[in-house]
Amino acid sequence: MNDQVDPAKSNFSMEAGTEDSKRMLHITIEASNPFKAGSWETIKNASGFYPVTVHYYEERSLPAYKDFIIENAPGRPIANFRINISYLGEHLVTGTFTGNYLYEQVLGETIEITDGKFTARNPF
Repeated sequence: MNDQVDPAKSNFSMEAGTEDSKRMLHITIEASNPFKAGSWETIKNASGFYPVTVHYYEERSLPAYKDFIIENAPGRPIANFRINISYLGEHLVTGTFTGNYLYEQVLGETIEITDGKFTARNPF
């Protein structure tokens, strides 16, 4: 969980996908150590990085591969996501997320991902 560049930071990642792995949602949160339950939003911090990154992968093989990310699409509002981790236990993580859209820069496509909840095993 520790950040390879800054040992005072943690990178906490979660992902879920379809059984065939063709579609996957991946969320990473960068936070101060020790990592604990809380809320994070996609607002650039003082170092110029987003504390939350979200990727939605579609058709994970070439040539149809798409990587939708938090990026502002032309003519759209600012892309934004908030991740809330409500419980971080020894074996379980639960929380919610809200957002508006993700943008695939190469093809200029957007995908609406607005809200959801998660429960995952904590492998640490």
